[in-house]
Amino acid sequence: MFSYYEFPWPIADRLTDEKWRGMLEDGSAPPPPEWTSSFLVNEIEYDGLSRAVSGYQDYVTEVYWYRDSEPNAADGSALQAVRREINRLTAAGQYMGHQLLGTDFRSFDLQSPTRAVVTASETWQDTLYVLGEWSPEMGDAIVALRGPYTLDATYLLDQVDEGQGPAWVVSNVVYAQEPPAFE
Repeated sequence: MFSYYEFPWPIADRLTDEKWRGMLEDGSAPPPPEWTSSFLVNEIEYDGLSRAVSGYQDYVTEVYWYRDSEPNAADGSALQAVRREINRLTAAGQYMGHQLLGTDFRSFDLQSPTRAVVTASETWQDTLYVLGEWSPEMGDAIVALRGPYTLDATYLLDQVDEGQGPAWVVSNVVYAQEPPAFE
């Protein structure tokens, strides 16, 4: 994703990539147009929330790959559906590689000082494998593929103190649609 800029520039002074990068680095680039504030979010303002969602996504990817991983603090109602899916796949003699290709955050809504709702559009792709004795292992047979596909997600986050100061954790996630079928 690229930031949007619109500003007048003298035609006789060609704005090269190098010159533009220099303007961005030294802070002399003009600000994005005011109208973009209707859909752009200050990244620093919601950094803790976006990092919590990204951490959850990474953890879900790991849980799919290493099916027997020990539950941790990120487990809870948010991962119940994932654990059910893993159990279903294991019973069928399969496991899944679940790869996040990208996340576009749509909104950050602070419900209270310790509760927030984050909406995002996520792009994933999955590979279904035959479960072997030592899986996951290079060379495991591929059963099917799906994606890339996009899901709209709504995350509920709570701020908790885990002994190292307050941190945001995902307590629930709801998807507006189901992933497509494997092909």
